[in-house]
Amino acid sequence: MARQFTGSEYLERSPFPFRAFPLTLAAWVKGGAAGFGYASVLSRGGIWDNNTNFDLSIRETHRLGCYWRSGATLYGGETGWYAAGYFTSAWRHVAAVIDASANLTLYVDWAVAKTDGGNSPPGDGAQALRVGRWSGTQGSSEPFVGLIAQAAIWSASLTGDEVPALAGQWHPRLIKPASLVGCWDLGGFAGNNDRDHFGQYNLTAYNSPTWTDHPPVISPCRPTVVVEPLAAGVDTGPFEQQCFHPTFAGQFVR
Repeated sequence: MARQFTGSEYLERSPFPFRAFPLTLAAWVKGGAAGFGYASVLSRGGIWDNNTNFDLSIRETHRLGCYWRSGATLYGGETGWYAAGYFTSAWRHVAAVIDASANLTLYVDWAVAKTDGGNSPPGDGAQALRVGRWSGTQGSSEPFVGLIAQAAIWSASLTGDEVPALAGQWHPRLIKPASLVGCWDLGGFAGNNDRDHFGQYNLTAYNSPTWTDHPPVISPCRPTVVVEPLAAGVDTGPFEQQCFHPTFAGQFVR
């Protein structure tokens, strides 16, 4: 499942701590801005708000961007133009990777879509974390209209192998789990809820966003114990003709 937004709905966690770089932001999206501006997918602040920590957004329906601000100074960048409606026509995996030197790499699906260097770190405007809408005091961005699922934040810059794995439908908890700050399925195998997988940064829904389907994702699962009969003629002595062994499949496709 995924969360569906029609313009006024969003998810929020407040307070949410400032995140210094390195940082990776990722989500599955099928949607974009209601108008000609920027629609936030995952944000702590907004593109027009001073001291924005980060704002991963879709510009109109065919451009991905990630921006932040130190005071009023804007840093970050956005991709070139995709075909009109590119982000609304099908599910797309989007990610922003920001390294410790504030260099930005944007990914759309499996591919690097934009790199941007020469940036400075963000300031802390103490904004809330939001999914589906900007946060802070600005009022210039566009509402996000569409679907969002599998949002995640890492306190690390994922590699050029790890981000394509996410686009290949691997669950965020299978990628650098020790660096995950928060991971929100927004439905699916974990149920229709907005909980953080780690329970630390659960989100609250505002204006009643609804639920809809999401493509399958390869999710971690608990190891199972398989009971099998032993081969005929095997002498087990006083024990039953069974053996127990753990099977560590470790993945569940939903």
